Amino acid sequence: MMHPLKKRGPFGMTSANRNKNELVPELRWKDLLSCQWGARGAVFLALIHLSVLWMSCYPQDDLDDKAVHYYCAARLYTDHVHAEAIAKALPAWLSQLDTARQRFRTDNRVSIYANYVIPSSLVRLIAQIDRPSDQSPPRSYTRPLKIAFLLLHVFGLFWIFAVTWRRPLVSVFLFACLTIASFRISLSWITQCPPEDMLFLIYVPRGSAVLLFVGAFAAFQQRKRLIGGISLLLLFGWHFGSSALIVPLAVLSYSLTRAAQLRSRWTRIGIVGVLTLLGGTLTTFVTPSPLLTRLWIPLLVVCLLMLAGRAISHNPFVTAVTLAATYLLLAQTATILLANPRMTGWLCAATGNALAAELPMRLTGSMQVAAIALVLATGVGSLNAVAVRWISVSWQKRVFLVAALVLFIYAVYAHRDKERRLWTARCAFFQVDDAQVVRQQPTSKTLDKLDPRYEASFFASLGDFILCPIDGSQNANQPMQAPAQ
Repeated sequence: MMHPLKKRGPFGMTSANRNKNELVPELRWKDLLSCQWGARGAVFLALIHLSVLWMSCYPQDDLDDKAVHYYCAARLYTDHVHAEAIAKALPAWLSQLDTARQRFRTDNRVSIYANYVIPSSLVRLIAQIDRPSDQSPPRSYTRPLKIAFLLLHVFGLFWIFAVTWRRPLVSVFLFACLTIASFRISLSWITQCPPEDMLFLIYVPRGSAVLLFVGAFAAFQQRKRLIGGISLLLLFGWHFGSSALIVPLAVLSYSLTRAAQLRSRWTRIGIVGVLTLLGGTLTTFVTPSPLLTRLWIPLLVVCLLMLAGRAISHNPFVTAVTLAATYLLLAQTATILLANPRMTGWLCAATGNALAAELPMRLTGSMQVAAIALVLATGVGSLNAVAVRWISVSWQKRVFLVAALVLFIYAVYAHRDKERRLWTARCAFFQVDDAQVVRQQPTSKTLDKLDPRYEASFFASLGDFILCPIDGSQNANQPMQAPAQ
């Protein structure tokens, strides 16, 4: 029997051996699975896989949106001379468009450029490095975008990894949720299935913004309010449109969870009563019948857990279920209210931004991850409560770690075709995808001759104009051409 003072360390090393700088001759599998580094290794495998999967999902089309991001990056830190030239040319551009919807869309895209402060700053920095000289723009306007957005995606994954560094099993749980979400699992009985361009694997900043939401979720679950606040502040700079709803809902869900743990029984009963009245009102007067189940399932979970009080904090899975269900309930409520055409029209008029009509869709990516976390935490927490009489906690952790590792390995196997295309450099990420876009180099005198009907060419040329000196431009008199089909 080992001496009580000679406690075995995480790698099978006793305290006496550690003092003598001696290692135990053999590392046992039981010690490897019980240590925290085994969980961190599994998470690192999932992190690499999700990064590779993002690169393999990079689209070769969508050139107009890529050009808009390139323009926003150039416009964010432009001088007043370029800004005045763009403001003077804007009426001439709008006069070339036929419908009021096209004019409203172009006016919004030209005028509202500060929606992605952090991504645009990184794109501009890479564009400045990538261009051949100070007098010319980058050879490819999509190259700085794909590099910058890949770095943002990897940063989001590492942010989750760093937030949960001291609790590796929480990190394993969150990366398991993201891995399941990468299969595009539909949980239609809890939440609507998000469209393809709202998943966290999408290349634009709203995809990596979901990862910051997961980091904030993990921080609040561990009661790291400062880290959670930093995650939400980063989310504002990442994608302001998404954070306009995600941040208030995340703060409110955390506040309700903490109130249930700290407040009296009557306060919790009052919260449950208000939530039940809100759910009944929405499902009776606002919501069509197919959405009844989606709203009442998280509402029932939240009400039961709110009545449980301080028992929420006794089990980390119960805390995760409470946060996920509360956020899902609030997000479903916001989606129902914003689906009203009058509400959408009022938001567009009040903000002057046509993208306000897409706010309900901006929530679907975070709602999908929250729904998966709700189901997975409920299942794992239930198994933990049932098996605690027969299986020790340490062995439960090992089983959970092995199951997550099997999931990560299966995900690598299931996406092997996409990964093979990436390793052979046959995916769109390594291709030149903007060769068909005609990029003009206008001066301030010929700027109003650009044609906004071809958005990819228009915004790419506008970004080149901002990045180049105001008086020097080659090919200034060339007519605007449509991209080759």
